[in-house]
Amino acid sequence: MGNLIFSINAVLPIFLLMCLGILFRRINLFDDNFISKANTFAFNILLPAHLFNNIYKSEISETVDIKLIIFALVINVLIIGIMCVMIPKIEKDKKNIGVMIQGLYRSNFVLFGVPLSINMFGDSNVATVVALLAIMIPFYNFVSVILLDWYSNDKSDYKKTALCMMKNPLIWGCISGIAVSVL
Repeated sequence: MGNLIFSINAVLPIFLLMCLGILFRRINLFDDNFISKANTFAFNILLPAHLFNNIYKSEISETVDIKLIIFALVINVLIIGIMCVMIPKIEKDKKNIGVMIQGLYRSNFVLFGVPLSINMFGDSNVATVVALLAIMIPFYNFVSVILLDWYSNDKSDYKKTALCMMKNPLIWGCISGIAVSVL
């Protein structure tokens, strides 16, 4: 019974927030324009600030688990490799292939993993999760940009691709969090 209560306490707050969002959408409290602007604001400001704050507060230099990071990177590379072989056999429209691969490997680690870890273990005990996050978020974004560019119908512009990666606010949230944490 204790495990059930622990699980409910960890998951229920996130679930209720999701339900609240669905309710607000159904009663038309938010229109598509607001949702679009809120998503842009969340991606460009809130998520990078959240990443920075979590990484900065975690004392990342003391909590890095190299084996966990290597494991996560290897598994993700394998999954992406398998998807790069399988998805083109299923989907013939080249432009959709990159989107499908990204949707299959990319996680909602920032949106759900960190809050769930905080709910389960408290702010002070999520350092390992945050250290993994500091590596995986740039990795996910780096691979996403490459895949989406590779499978687009447009001719690849490597300068544009590199610039897109360098402008990614999630990557900057992680990099700046690591830099300030190490200093």
